[in-house]
Formats: sequence, C-alpha cells, structure tokens
Amino acid sequence: MVITDKNTTRQCLQYFLLWNFNGTPTKANRRAQLHLHGMLTSEPEASGFPVMVTTHQRATSPSSSAFQRSKYDVFLSFRGEDVRNNFISHLRYALAQKEINTFIDDHLRRGEEISSELVEAIEGSRIAVVVFSWNFASSTWCLDELLKILECKYSNGQLVRPVFLHVSPSELRKGNGSYAGMLRRHEENTGVSAEKVHRWRAALHQAANLSGWHLGSGVESDLVRNIVEEVSSKLTRQYFIVASNPVGLESHIQAVSELLYTEVNDVRMVGISGISGVGKTTIAKALYNLIADQYEGSSFLENVSETSKQHGLMKLQEALLVDVLGDANVKVGYIKTGRHLVEDKLRNKRVLLVLDGVDQMDQLEDLTGIGQWVGSGSRIIVTTKDTEILRASGAENYNMKGLNHDDALTLFCRTAFQQVFPPGDYKLLSFCLANLTEGLPLLVVVLGSFLRGKTIQAWNQALRRLKGFPHTRIDEILRISFEDLEPHEKAIFLDIACFFNGENKDYAAKLLDRCNFYPDSGFKVLVEKSLITVESNKIWMHALLQDMGREIVHQESPGNPSGRSRLWNHEDVLQVLHGNSGTDAVEGIRLDMVDPEEIFMSIKVLRKMRRLRLIMVRNLHVSGCPEYLSSELSWLDLSHGMQDNDFGEEAAPFKKARFGRLIEKEYMGFREFTLAELHRATKNFSEQNLLGMSGFGSVYHGILDDGQEVAIKRGFVVNVRRGELNDHEFKTEVNILCRVNHKNIVRLLGFLEERNERALVYEFMSNYSLNHHLHIHRSSLLRTWTTRLQLALDAARGLEYLHFYAVPPLIHRDVKPTNILLDVNMRAKIADFGLSILTSEDGKLNSPVQDLGPPAVRPKHSCVTPIIGTVGYMDPQYIMNNQLTTKSDVYGFGVLLFELLSGRKAVYRDKQGSHCRLVDVVIPWVTQGDIGEFLDPNMPSIRPLEMEAVLDVAKLAADCNNFEAQERPSMAEVVLRLNSALERCLKDAQSD
Repeated sequence: MVITDKNTTRQCLQYFLLWNFNGTPTKANRRAQLHLHGMLTSEPEASGFPVMVTTHQRATSPSSSAFQRSKYDVFLSFRGEDVRNNFISHLRYALAQKEINTFIDDHLRRGEEISSELVEAIEGSRIAVVVFSWNFASSTWCLDELLKILECKYSNGQLVRPVFLHVSPSELRKGNGSYAGMLRRHEENTGVSAEKVHRWRAALHQAANLSGWHLGSGVESDLVRNIVEEVSSKLTRQYFIVASNPVGLESHIQAVSELLYTEVNDVRMVGISGISGVGKTTIAKALYNLIADQYEGSSFLENVSETSKQHGLMKLQEALLVDVLGDANVKVGYIKTGRHLVEDKLRNKRVLLVLDGVDQMDQLEDLTGIGQWVGSGSRIIVTTKDTEILRASGAENYNMKGLNHDDALTLFCRTAFQQVFPPGDYKLLSFCLANLTEGLPLLVVVLGSFLRGKTIQAWNQALRRLKGFPHTRIDEILRISFEDLEPHEKAIFLDIACFFNGENKDYAAKLLDRCNFYPDSGFKVLVEKSLITVESNKIWMHALLQDMGREIVHQESPGNPSGRSRLWNHEDVLQVLHGNSGTDAVEGIRLDMVDPEEIFMSIKVLRKMRRLRLIMVRNLHVSGCPEYLSSELSWLDLSHGMQDNDFGEEAAPFKKARFGRLIEKEYMGFREFTLAELHRATKNFSEQNLLGMSGFGSVYHGILDDGQEVAIKRGFVVNVRRGELNDHEFKTEVNILCRVNHKNIVRLLGFLEERNERALVYEFMSNYSLNHHLHIHRSSLLRTWTTRLQLALDAARGLEYLHFYAVPPLIHRDVKPTNILLDVNMRAKIADFGLSILTSEDGKLNSPVQDLGPPAVRPKHSCVTPIIGTVGYMDPQYIMNNQLTTKSDVYGFGVLLFELLSGRKAVYRDKQGSHCRLVDVVIPWVTQGDIGEFLDPNMPSIRPLEMEAVLDVAKLAADCNNFEAQERPSMAEVVLRLNSALERCLKDAQSD
C-alpha cells in the first residue's frame, strides 16, 4: 500500500487499523495477521539489516550463506577406519599450521544416522573436503554426510572438493569396482531403501565430476601440501559482511542468479540498476559471497566511479589483477598497459568480476574489454544507475526496486528497537516514518538509527519535519541524522565525505587524531548511526551520504571555492592555488593528480590559509620555505607525490620540530633505523664488513638484531665542519625505491637519517655482483650459457618494469655489471638508483614545468640534466645531444650483453696495451655472422642449439647498441627475444 504525501497521517492510520493488532482477525486482514504472527515468532537477531523469518521459512535459503560468516573454514568428511591415523592426521596438522579452522568428527560411527551436530557443522563450513578411501562407500554415515554436503553445495554455494585416495574417480563415475559392490550390499540390507541407495549412487557420481585431487601414484605429503595451498587461497579471498539480517533481498538475489545462469560455459555480463540507496551493492556483495569460490579467480571493485576519479582507472586495473592473480607485486603504470595485462592474464581464466558503481562506458572497456578479455564460464556483474551503459554493453539488466511497506517496516523496527515490532506508543509513528523512506534501505536504516532511543516527542518532531519536505525528503532524512551529531563528529563526517571515503581506517584516525577530533569515539558514533561502515579496516560511506556531505561543504560558499572549509575537486583546488585565493575558511585540501603530469606549486600560495590543518597531494611539486605554512597544520601527506627534498634545505629544522616527518615514511613500508642499530649490525662499520664502494658511499655487510642479513650503504660526509651531506643520491634512491616493487629489483628495507649520518639498508645479496663473477673471480657459477642468459633475462625484466610499469617510468642511467646483484639462487636484481631519473609515459624526461602561481620560481623549459654515467656504457646520443631516454638504458644493456658473451669489460686493454671499446670490436664480427672469435674462451665448447641462441643474443646486443636511439628495441622486445634464446638453450640442455 502506497501512502501519498497529501494524506500521510490519514492513510497511515488506515493501514495501521487494517492490521487489527488487538482484535480478532477478519477475512480481509487474515493474510496480514499470519504475516505478523511470523514476525512475532521469529527469533531475536542482532542489529543491522534484519531479515524477517516466518515459522515456515526455517529451511536454509539459497542465499543465506551470502549474509553470514561461516562457523568453520573446512569440514573434513572421511572414513575414519581407513585414514584417521595417517592421511587425515597429516592433513589436519597442516591445516592447523595455517590457522584454518577445521571441523573433524573425532568419533567412530557405526550404522547411525548423522547427528544434528554434524549437520550444523556441514552447514556452517565454507569448504567441504571429502576424502574417498577404500571403504568410504561401506559406511552409511559417510554416504549420508556426502548427501548433506552436496545439498549445501547446491543450496548455499558451499565449495566442495573431493580427494581420491587409492580409489579412482572413474570408479565412482561409472559405478563399478569396489564401490559398486558396497552399494549392492546396502541394497541387500532390508534397513536401507532402494531410493536411498539410488541417491547415494547419484551423489558419488556427482562428486566424481567435481574438481579435486587424485593421489594416483603420487606422494601423500605433496597431496596434503596442494590441498592446503588451494584451501588457503580460497579462504583468503575477500568476503563481505553484507548485513547480519537482510530484509526483502532474497528475491532480488534469486532473480539475478537466474540471469547469471552459472551452469552455462559462456561469458555473461549482468547489470543491477536502480536509484542510489536501493541496495544494488548489497545484492552484488551477497552474490559475490555466494558464488566466488566457484571460479578460478575473483575481484570485487567497489565504487568504481569515485575510485577512478581519485586514483585513475589504472589503480582499478591493478586491484583487479592483484585480486585474480593473488600477486601483490602487480603494478600498472598506465591504462593502456593495464588493458594489455588484463587481457593477457585473464583470457584463459574462468573469473567472477564485480564492478560496483559504474558510471562511464570506458570503465567497462578498460577493466573487462566489455567481457572480451575473460575466459569461458566467466561472469561479470555491474551495478549502475545508468541503464544506457548496460544496454550499450549488451548486459542483461535487473532493475531493482525499493522495499515494499512490510519489509520497510520490518527493517525500520529492527534498526530503531532491535526487535521485530514497535512498542505500543510507537506503532503508528513507525508506520508513517517507515513509509516516508520510499522503500530505500539506506534511508530506513539511517532514520531508524537516528530515532533509536529517542523520546516520542522527538519522533513526532521528525515526522513533522519530514512531511514538510516532500520533494527533498531523501536529503532531509540524511540531514536530520547529520544535524544530530556533536561538532567534532560533524567534522569527522565531512572529512570522510571529502577526503577519506575508502581509505585505511588507521590512516584516517591518525590524521583526525592530530586535529583533536577524537576519531575512535567519532567512528563509533557514525557506525551506530549507520552513517559509515568499516570493512576490511577501510572506512566506507554510501554515495548518497557522501554527496550530502560534499553539498554541505559546497553551500558554505557556492560561487567561490576559496570560501569553503574543504577542497577536494580537482578544478576547485587548482583554481584556488593558481589564483592564490585561499582564505581563512580553508581547513583541508586533497589533490589527486591522476595523470602523472608535473605541476609546480609555490608553498607561498598557502600563506593566506591560516586555519589549514590537512594537505594531501599526489604528483605535485611543492617548493618554498615552510614559514608560509599554517600554524594549525597537523598533517602534510606527500607520500604519494613529490618528496620532501622539494622544500629545500632550509625546511629541515622545521620538519623535525613540527611534524617529526613531513612525509610519514612508515606508510612507504620502510623501517627507520637508528645509528646504534647499524653500528651493532656492522661491528661499528668495521673494515672486515666492508663489501665495496658506491657513488653514495661505502657498502657494508650487516646482521641485524633479529639475525637478518642486510647490505648497508653508508653515505659520505662532504664537509664535516659545515655539516654538508651528500644527500642527493640518498634522497633520489629513497624516492625511486618507494615507488618500485619487482622481483628483479633489489628491495630497500629501511634507512638512517640521524644528525650527519645517512644510510640505506637493503636485502643482502649473498652472491655479490655480476661484475664480481664475470670480471674479478671468473666464477665457475657462470660456466653455462643457460646461466648467463638467465641472468640477462632477469636484468632485462627489471628494466622492462622500470620503463613500462613503474609509476612514473624510470631511466636507470647506470646499467652495468656492478649494478646487477645476484641472490642466493643466482637470480639477478638491479641495484643502485642514485643516478636514476623519473620520466613520462613516452620514455622521455618530464615535460616543461607548469607554474602554479606567483612567484614563478622554475623556468618554463625542458629539464636539462648533467651528463653522468659510466664510460663504456653511456648512450652516444646522450653524450652528444644530452638526449636521455629509456633507450639510453637499452644501450647500456646491450654493452652488458656483449660482456656476458665475451667475458671482456666494456673498456679493456688489448695485447698492445691500448684501450678498446668492446662495442667497437664486437659489432663487426656480429655483422659478419662470425661470433666464435669473441666468445668467452673460458666457456666450454658450444653446441649447435646453444650457438643459435648465442648468435641471436649477439644480434640483439648489436641492435641495442644502434647509434640511432629510435632504432633500438624497447626493453619489452629485449625480454621477448632473450626469453626465446633461453628456451632454446634449455631445450638443448634437456636433450642430453
């Protein structure tokens, strides 16, 4: 029944009387009375989104597991007499070691029906592992467990994995062998019906067709390890707390499930459309919980529209790949790169992707190729307010409507009273207020949370206010809850709406605590009032609430951004900074430059913002003296933008005094060491711990207090008396290594910045450098072409990452054997980034600097760098024209390849004592196709396939050393060609 605004009270009363609560049920309201009886007899549930469960709905519903956490991670089903004291004991121990909560029935069962305890355990487990051993089918108990497990698979989406020990899946599938005999004996037993045996036989056949593990002739320990690895991967996937008790959602879930039609092995895209607050994301999360385990990989991308605006689509591409591949090291630098990666990695995978809050067609294109980049059997769920996007993409559309009045009332009562029905005095008010929410679950919960515990007078006031705004009622319901907050709670709400939606809760709390806003109590209140949620330690605010919060800030000064307390919109921030028009009103600024363009801002533009307390910027050059910063400033976050060296040396004392760090380096993931720690690690930097020298300083071997081996690069003090430090390489290397993460790049563990001391602490590379083995000790570890080509490929992959996937791309500028370090497994990693330079996407130095306001400190011309590098490896174009690009690294890598092939240095003395450049000597031989003359004489005789591979590498090296930079291959092409050569070497080695 829909209640119009014109006659709200009268129609509420009519609806209220229709229910005839205290009278005898009439024929007209009999259905309502039965419905009410179901509400009153359901068990009390926890607060949140409640679900109405009538007395005849106790059976587990198809979507129930989507809304509740499982009691157990794994249920183990097995024949105890066969495997309890061997295989199961080992599997149980391995699962426990991974802290996987496993249910195991420790009792021997003979001929009983399975107990209610086991039924509950099966229903309460995310994964069921069924171990089929010799005599599994002889136990009616085991067979009944299997029936229940398969029932949960098809009703609740439980993941079921069979393990076949000393029994073949085909035996179960075909119904022959020992299992067939056991089933016949059950048929002969008068206590077992033929129908029951038929169900057992069908269950065994179904289980045999499931994906699982077969021991065969393998080793049990390997099987246990494989089971635990897969179970762990399934359990670690994202699981959403949808709602403790959803109301009126199961019909929606069922409808969308039918559109997904997961039984068919095609690719399907299904959209869930509807207005904001109707519950689209809730349905998507519930479905994700329900079916994600059925796929090889899955990803749920929340709030695609807002995230792409703040961080760019490449961050979403990166998140998708990390989720599906389970590799946290995946990095995406640019959208085009991300498109190629997604297509390449997902094309053969059966995946589930959920894109929540899509508002542009290009988001579907760049994240999924509109369904063209995923493998057969994949499903893509899209939530959106724009049905045109779904139509254009060919997606099936489920248009979601709001709650009916019964469900809205149920949800309202659960939220406001923590019970299924309102107290007597609140009955009519509850009917009227629930109706005003227009069936939107968000509004129902926010309004119910606001009214919880308030007097009946407050309820009447709320009803009168909301009835007075029929055309803006949605906004009024949200505002009435906001206005009920304390001043510091309002400030936290607005900061979240403008700056912290989707951010790490601890990070936001740290910032807000610096502003004396008491975030712990503030977050608690906002959660209780249903204004935010905290999930996976991230703060989430619904789009409707965020829009309301931002509108409140916008109305502070509608036509002039400089008069607003918070600035987050890209154009508004640049307008204020460019026009130097900041005022006392501005308290916080967040600027996310999605495209890594370089913009210059003088810190003087902040001098008018005397109440400024938060600055968060990305990809922005900040320069100037900090004397212009507000005395109220509590947080300056440049951790994702330009580094603190942009402030100049005069800022150092100020940084230490006011913030401890302008850049919170713990968010870079680095540890800050003390000088005392490094003295202990290196025995006071003793000579016996000295490994070598670098441009920045001396490199020492160290052992930390926890026993970890490290390499410590200690900087030179240039002028002790004046305290001048060689900081450039130190800051450059920290700046570079905080941006990169790749298996072929040496990992920075931490740093020292104390008084006149600077040091960098790295992972220890126990096999030293490539130069050590190639030119100093002529190591036997490099006596095979396979090893040399593998090292070349490792280094090439590291450079490929720097050029194509780092954000922004990097030019190493000093590629040589000394800077290629080798780990304990003889795998190569690139090191020493003291000369490195950031570039733009085209592989060139950054474009001219854009000035952002007076005074113009930096001239508007391209960056010019001093010519720096190592003789013999430097690009001739760089030397002649000061043209430094990623192809300069390619040139240096070509020289390194010739060194690996010849065993000679880049610049060496010939027999007459004259200096020779290796490139000049070798390239003529390569051009003639006769490379035997310059190959390393210390290598064993070369075989035909190896010769082909080595010749290809020599040609590649010559191409890398082409005088014209544009004619050189990219590092991506270098990787492909080296990989091909290495495969031929490996094939030759395997043919022995």
